[in-house]
Amino acid sequence: MNAGRILITLLLVVGLSSPALAAIDFFGTARVLPTYYKNFDFNDDASDMFVVNEGGLAKGEHLRAELRLGWQAKGDKWSVKMITEADVIMQKDTADRSFYAGSDKGVNPNTGGEFGIERVELLYAFSPLAEL
Repeated sequence: MNAGRILITLLLVVGLSSPALAAIDFFGTARVLPTYYKNFDFNDDASDMFVVNEGGLAKGEHLRAELRLGWQAKGDKWSVKMITEADVIMQKDTADRSFYAGSDKGVNPNTGGEFGIERVELLYAFSPLAEL
């Protein structure tokens, strides 16, 4: 029993003191975009309708937030980069996701924004001249 604990401790010490197999970086950005739509369809006789942009349905003035989270890992011959993004129209229903107990409010599922994969980059270097 003691030999097993010593072996596990020895493996942990060697594992934690050895160099890392990959360097991982995390990054993110947040942009707030004030927007105003007026006479969006160029028809002066009709009132403005809702339009769909990256954040969802919008009409008139609104604030849209673009949130990006990403990570990048590199090894000797490979690299991985993934960026996720959420576009949210900033209002009470999307700013405070914990306000409602369920995930639905009326006919609107998930009152907050969802992150989706915006970009993925997977690279492997077979040789200095061939990278996939």
